[in-house]
Amino acid sequence: MEGSSSSSTKGGCFICSQHDHWMKDCKFKNYNCVKGNQQHKMKFGTNTTNLNKGRKFLSCFGQNGCNGFKWLDELVAKELQQNATKKEEEEEEEGR
Repeated sequence: MEGSSSSSTKGGCFICSQHDHWMKDCKFKNYNCVKGNQQHKMKFGTNTTNLNKGRKFLSCFGQNGCNGFKWLDELVAKELQQNATKKEEEEEEEGR
C-alpha cells in the first residue's frame, strides 16, 4: 500500500479488514458501547486464546465498570447486510 492513496489496493483497514478505507477512518475505531453507555467508547482488540485466536473484537475493557463486548466480524456482517438491504430498497424505489 506504500505510495497508494487508496486502501482498495492490498490490505485495507487493519481493524475491520474492509478494503474501502484505512484504519484511521474506520467507523469501528472508538465505537459507541453496544450496551448504550455513552460515557465511553469501545476499543479494538485481538483475541489471544486458543478458542478464538486472532479473532478481532470491540470491548469496553471495564471502563466505568462496563463489560460491553462484541465480536467485530459480527458487527461487520450486520452492517454489510444492512447496507445491502438499504441498497435493494433504494433500487426498488427508483424502479417505481
